[in-house]
Amino acid sequence: MTYFQYFLKRKTALILIVGASLMAGFGYTATQPFEYQSVVKLIVVHGNEQLDSYTASRAAERSAKTLSNVVGTTSFFENVLALDPSISDAFGANESDQRENWERSIEATVTPDTGVLTIAVYSKQPKIAEAIANASAKTISTQQWKYLGAGTSAVVEIIDAPLTSTHPVRPNILLNFISSLILGVMIAVVYVVLTTSEHV
Repeated sequence: MTYFQYFLKRKTALILIVGASLMAGFGYTATQPFEYQSVVKLIVVHGNEQLDSYTASRAAERSAKTLSNVVGTTSFFENVLALDPSISDAFGANESDQRENWERSIEATVTPDTGVLTIAVYSKQPKIAEAIANASAKTISTQQWKYLGAGTSAVVEIIDAPLTSTHPVRPNILLNFISSLILGVMIAVVYVVLTTSEHV
């Protein structure tokens, strides 16, 4: 008897395993808060006239990466709150909760070989997500010297104002469904192979 015939023979077990995996994935998704996303883009430009275009581009990328590593810190969070105190309620009352919630609420990436910095903010309320993105962008564009050094020639400009999603983007329901389906199929296949290998 071939593996394929065993698969057909054990289709009920396969369906149950895959179904259980899908249910587990659905349960996990249902327990996660549904959050909106607001994305803002900035560009870092070095104004040092002594730098050639390539060196200036590399310097801008390095500065953008430095800023991307800063946005998740407590220092940056405090500067953002100072600019817009109205968003403080979204992060809890004690410092531990604030740090944890801030770190999971904001992401920063740099486009390779450029000084373009993209900041994505997540919140249960779209208006809050947009307010945080706006305050974060303004903090970087006006206080970049705090993170790059007082003598920096870097200038940071907002090139795309915050764009907020019209529906929740986290958790990713489709991705969770596909992941649960693939995991369920893999477990089912391993189960059938292990329980029937001695008969093949």
